[in-house]
Amino acid sequence: MKINEPVLYDLDVVLESDEVRNNRKMNYSPLNDFLFKRYMGNEEVSKYFIDAILDNFDFRKTEDFRIIQNTFMKSTQDEKMMIVDFMAEDETNRKFIVEMQRQNEKCFKRRANAYLDRRVLESIDKYGYENINMHFLISIVDFKFCQDGTYDHNIYKRDRTNSNCKITDIPQIIVLDLVKFRNKKNRNKIDLNNPLHQIMVFFNKNTLKEEFKEVILMTPQVKLAHTIAQNALETPEDISQYKYIEGRIQSYKNELKYREEEGRKEGRKEGKEEEKRSFALNLKNKDFDIELISELT
Repeated sequence: MKINEPVLYDLDVVLESDEVRNNRKMNYSPLNDFLFKRYMGNEEVSKYFIDAILDNFDFRKTEDFRIIQNTFMKSTQDEKMMIVDFMAEDETNRKFIVEMQRQNEKCFKRRANAYLDRRVLESIDKYGYENINMHFLISIVDFKFCQDGTYDHNIYKRDRTNSNCKITDIPQIIVLDLVKFRNKKNRNKIDLNNPLHQIMVFFNKNTLKEEFKEVILMTPQVKLAHTIAQNALETPEDISQYKYIEGRIQSYKNELKYREEEGRKEGRKEGKEEEKRSFALNLKNKDFDIELISELT
């Protein structure tokens, strides 16, 4: 199966297995690009989500929050156009880029840096060096990003100095690792009164109904995001677009699984051949007859 050949699935079973379907929070994936852009396009939802992340890392929350165009314009004819999932800014010209990444694609980290650097350059052109403020890239990833046990990371460091001697604090990359959040070892660390944990519960495809219901009752913004996502799947055209994206994701996963299995088969085959060569060499060193070695190997 090729990555560019989408496989379509019924909406109510795209992400659910039989044994857990009755306990799942929803019949859609909040990580789907189509839905993500819909609920993040609501300023009440996106402001709450951004503020929750900023507060978790001890950055000041936003006041005058506004969504801006999510396309980086080309400055030259040959330059590549960049389109991200979501962009916003606040009253102090801080910029926020949010990317939902469901597969660990090649060059993802380099591409993330490129998004951030392009936005910084655009702001320098507009405001000048003296007036430029922090730029945040927030990556919500559905694969294991780091090997440590944490599920949130502030990882962008261009200097190795102490806090009193920084080269710059303009670029910031924050990663929310959903795989780590779902890990059973982290269950006792989840605090449903923590706004960041509330939105992680919303993004988490394995959240159970009771836990999700509790967050919905506590947090109007998460309830609104859920409502927007549900309402976005009312027409056949919208459902078709949703299914197409999920099909491409599943095709990608199937392709990776196939390649991994083929790699294991090839590794086992090479291992057996190496074992034969080693055995034959050992016999030859003991002066066994060549024809006998051939028969034995």
